[in-house]
Amino acid sequence: MILQPGDKILVTHRRLFSDDAPRLFLGEVDHYEDGLILVTGHSWIRSPVLGEFHQKTDQRTKIVALGSGTVMVYQLPRDLNLAEIGIVTRDKHQSFLTDGKRFEMDITDHHSVGK
Repeated sequence: MILQPGDKILVTHRRLFSDDAPRLFLGEVDHYEDGLILVTGHSWIRSPVLGEFHQKTDQRTKIVALGSGTVMVYQLPRDLNLAEIGIVTRDKHQSFLTDGKRFEMDITDHHSVGK
């Protein structure tokens, strides 16, 4: 079994068009079977004006198909406390998933050249 209940994951949706907004889902695996993940967590959306990410307040349970070709799934440290996770934006529009302590992951989806 590739994922187990309790595993923490970040799901990113592949941007199919240049003006598609980044879509992220951060959660904990409830069940995994035959390439399908049942995961409970929160969606994150980027403000089109400020460029900062914000967590939606409502918790959701989603079914994610690993073989769909439209999602990428990142396995996060199992001991990560998802309640402490935030997404910070730094200079040059770089975005980082962080707990503000020991965990940090660059999730920047594009790099500006010469800026």
